[in-house]
Amino acid sequence: MKKYLGSNLRYLREKNGLTGAKLAEMLGVHESTINYYEKGKRYPSPRTAQSVADLFQISVYALCNTDLEITVETELLHNSTSLMGYVIEYSEKDAFEPAGEPKKVLCTQNRLVWILERNMTYTVWSAYRCDLSHYVQNNPDIPYFRKAGMLSDDEK
Repeated sequence: MKKYLGSNLRYLREKNGLTGAKLAEMLGVHESTINYYEKGKRYPSPRTAQSVADLFQISVYALCNTDLEITVETELLHNSTSLMGYVIEYSEKDAFEPAGEPKKVLCTQNRLVWILERNMTYTVWSAYRCDLSHYVQNNPDIPYFRKAGMLSDDEK
């Protein structure tokens, strides 16, 4: 409980746009109590811990025993890169169809990458200092990315 509770409480509070005072009011405790919880100087009663978990719709176990910030961001990053890989794999198959127009398919791929890039959660990419365009152009496992990085603005 001591290892993650404070950092998770702060993470959840900030993620949900709550001040310490507002969270304290919602839990029926003093603002300084929230501050002590977040700094690890005090720990909530089981009842208060359950109230916090209920408020943020997580389990008490997750609140106290996992690093929620890393867990949430890692899951989002994994889901996003899996989706991106699927889109590229699917569009590469289309690019080699005899009746297809490769330039049109590449334009569609560029558009999909652009949409994915715009819809990624800023927090994930800033936390990992990951630049999608750099990844797109330099990932040797995905031939499409190399091709797409070489297109001029007129071809996109």
